[in-house]
Amino acid sequence: MLKKIMTCLEVTGEIVKFLSRLFANIYYLRAFSLFQFFIKAAVFWFDYYLGKGKSLYPINITIDITYQCNLNCRFCFLKSSVLNESQERNELSLNRIIALIDEVKKYKTSFFITGGEPFIRDDLIDIAGVIKKNGLRCGINTNGLLINKEKAEKLCEIDLDYLYVSVDSSFNNGKNIKFITSHSKSPNVLINFIVSEESVDKLDKLLDFAEETKVTGIFLQFLSYLTKKDISMNTPFCNSYFPGIQNSMLEQQPFSEDIKSAICNNVNSFKKKAKAAGIPVFFSPRELSDTQMLKWYSDEFLFLNNCKYVWNVARISPSGDVYPCYMYRIPMGNINEDSFFKIWNNRQFTDFRKLLREKGVFPGCNRCCKL
Repeated sequence: MLKKIMTCLEVTGEIVKFLSRLFANIYYLRAFSLFQFFIKAAVFWFDYYLGKGKSLYPINITIDITYQCNLNCRFCFLKSSVLNESQERNELSLNRIIALIDEVKKYKTSFFITGGEPFIRDDLIDIAGVIKKNGLRCGINTNGLLINKEKAEKLCEIDLDYLYVSVDSSFNNGKNIKFITSHSKSPNVLINFIVSEESVDKLDKLLDFAEETKVTGIFLQFLSYLTKKDISMNTPFCNSYFPGIQNSMLEQQPFSEDIKSAICNNVNSFKKKAKAAGIPVFFSPRELSDTQMLKWYSDEFLFLNNCKYVWNVARISPSGDVYPCYMYRIPMGNINEDSFFKIWNNRQFTDFRKLLREKGVFPGCNRCCKL
């Protein structure tokens, strides 16, 4: 009986954490509306269980508009593959992105623009402006270092919904963030902070930084990585199902017991201080218990969730390849050659979804920030 009660409490806790993350996406990120969520949710269960790998439409399209970056962050999940090996400048034109927007706008699909560093492209604000003019929600993921006062004013003028700013432990982009938050029509600005060995002792400074820059809230992201053990399981899986696909996740050795304990203690302390300061804090992929946190930074962690990401989100590379997720960068087609919706439900994409539903998650999904 006690075991059943504990299980029930654990499930309830997981539901609360899920709803908290959903609330952040709707209210703080403004990534999509509550109405859009309920419509997609109703359609999704039909797609997932009866759609044979098909999905009516994505609620969000994430575009990597460039792989160029002005930084070389050690913790970047693309560092070990795409960003280090690709100097690709064959990037989607503004006109091709406009055609994509025209194709999906009837579904009110939102857009998330990322990279690389998207502000390297001179037409970034034009792209976001077209998305907003079509009545769609739009957010930008950036390190913020290339934002000046002029760009900040333009972002506010186009009524951008949210700016997701990655902050490293040097905290050297505060001035640029203030250009946005000081504007009367500022989008919601949330800072994302990677919890790692290098940053664990900077959480108090992060809180001061958030108060100083007057951001909407903070996302603490547990480091996305794979250990050698994870890779040893993922490599034969990819060779069997996706030959030739390279692992795109950062490889990291398990953390020491001292570092794991410091992460757990400092994160818990940070949550209390942020609550007292009235600063909303959210977690990516989700808030972890102490036990889960300790396992996350060890070889023990295994996510047991089912991934539903590829029914709800499409990702597009700078050159136009549509791929299912950042871990499995498998080209399903290219929007320069086919329409988006032809690719979205083509044989390759539906087979990928069917395999994912069968497996629940793949070996490389361990510590994915989307689960």
